[in-house]
Amino acid sequence: MDFVIVHTIDRLARNRADDVAITKTIQGAGAYLVSTTEAISTTPSGRLLHGIMASIAEFYSQNLATEVMKGMR
Repeated sequence: MDFVIVHTIDRLARNRADDVAITKTIQGAGAYLVSTTEAISTTPSGRLLHGIMASIAEFYSQNLATEVMKGMR
């Protein structure tokens, strides 16, 4: 069994599209994605949680960029 280990899902990708592409590549290689701090799995509930967490990471990144630009103005 092969694994791709990340600390948190938001360290894997900063947008949902990249997260999906990376996850599909990992699965296509026959490996499993493991987060050291989050309970994600290949069950329907685990995939839902992964998607929600990836969406939150994307929101955080976009919101941070907005706030930085606001601060620079």
